[in-house]
Amino acid sequence: MQLTKKQWAVLIYFPILWLVWAGVELGLMPVFEQEFLPDSTALFLIKEGVLKILIWIVPAVLLIRKFDDEMQVRLKEMFTGCFDWRRFLLVLAVLIAVMVGNHVLSVHSLHFHPTWRLVGFLLVGLTEEIVFRGWLLNAMQNEKNRKFMPEINGILFVIIHIPCWIHEHLMEQAFLHFGFLSVFAVGILFAWSFTRFRSIWPPIILHIAYDALLTMME
Repeated sequence: MQLTKKQWAVLIYFPILWLVWAGVELGLMPVFEQEFLPDSTALFLIKEGVLKILIWIVPAVLLIRKFDDEMQVRLKEMFTGCFDWRRFLLVLAVLIAVMVGNHVLSVHSLHFHPTWRLVGFLLVGLTEEIVFRGWLLNAMQNEKNRKFMPEINGILFVIIHIPCWIHEHLMEQAFLHFGFLSVFAVGILFAWSFTRFRSIWPPIILHIAYDALLTMME
């Protein structure tokens, strides 16, 4: 089967993104951590803001624009199209209820800790969702090819987290304790929400809510 230019772009893009981001996590971030405190605001904004915009957003948006006519959801519709807010709010409420309920069952208490990273989560949600749902899922999936696409997208979402887990010494927690399954599950949820609502905003909002709750309930 002969691949289209768009399919070649997807196949080339993700390995390059992974290798470059692994270089950032495992090579560049340890250098920055010698100049900044590991948990500092500046370091967080450099990584999640400046570097992700340059490495993730810019190439992804250029590719979306290049193949706009072939995408399942076109660029304009992705950002400005209307969707059913009432149904989306129900999905958001279910996600929050599941996360809070699971936390209470695990630790038998519920405490929220304010975090300065809430603004940063806006950047994380925006950058990661434009790349994984707005570009990769959107380019791979079409009306005739939907089977297993959310699951494949969820697997790619897990793979991109591996350099971060190595850098932060979380590989044991991620794989031996099956922490990667939660990343896989929310990756599928974010992919489904993009396909269901045909807009990038639902997965962005779900992603921000997930990261914020996860951090505040730690």
